[in-house]
Amino acid sequence: MSELVKIFHNYRPQPILVQLGPIFIYFYGVLIVFAIIFGFYLTWKLIKKYRINISFDELVNLTIYLIIFGLIGARLYHVLTEINYYIAKPWEIFYFWQGGLGIFGALIANFIFLFFYGRKRGYSLWFILDLLAPALLLGEAIGRFGNWFNQENFGYPTSLAWGIPIELIYRPIQYVSFEYFHPTFFYQFIWNIFVLIFLIFIIKKIKMGRGLIFGWYLVLYSLGRFIIEFLRVNYQPMILDLRLAQLVCLLLFASGLYLIFFRKTRKLSTIN
Repeated sequence: MSELVKIFHNYRPQPILVQLGPIFIYFYGVLIVFAIIFGFYLTWKLIKKYRINISFDELVNLTIYLIIFGLIGARLYHVLTEINYYIAKPWEIFYFWQGGLGIFGALIANFIFLFFYGRKRGYSLWFILDLLAPALLLGEAIGRFGNWFNQENFGYPTSLAWGIPIELIYRPIQYVSFEYFHPTFFYQFIWNIFVLIFLIFIIKKIKMGRGLIFGWYLVLYSLGRFIIEFLRVNYQPMILDLRLAQLVCLLLFASGLYLIFFRKTRKLSTIN
């Protein structure tokens, strides 16, 4: 643990992993690729373990669609939360590799996509969401380290031993005299792994198909994210003295509670 603390406290991350002539390979992009690979692997293991009737090719196709709609939704959410910046620099809307993806946007976009996908393929929406919830957690946990390399979404200044250094150019103007900040990306990573372990545990107790697993995902993920948002210093619209992300968390938390307590008696099914 002490070595990890030293890495956080002393390492100064850079967004670019390697440059090959005019081509830049960003840590953020590489981490997204790893998140997709590990999320796919986890979902396929669940399909095989529980003998779910989804082929490897179908999962590949589904993953491709989820990536496309997820990236579009995640980017749109981020752009809307920092709309003033992108009005001044609209061409940067398409700079995915520089970071700026909102998990809530990805959830909304993919929820809509999966609704129609499930109807077309004859799958229950809740069945698909139950199946994909662990991969969502794992993928987001891995992707969070992209915030570290991009020096974004960090927390308030701190004197704690694990505070991370942030270069002056990335600090809000009111914090230019500080150097170390809360590594909120790592707090989110730890929380996601905790929730992932819990979901894997309850999958053994609750069969997929009713939306209960996805409900627990919504409740626990949004709870942790709501608390961590109090530490973040990046700009977000404020509504009722809460950050926009916190309001979304409250909606997701309530939705998760509904799934847990009001759908638990529904008949288990892989179709609507």
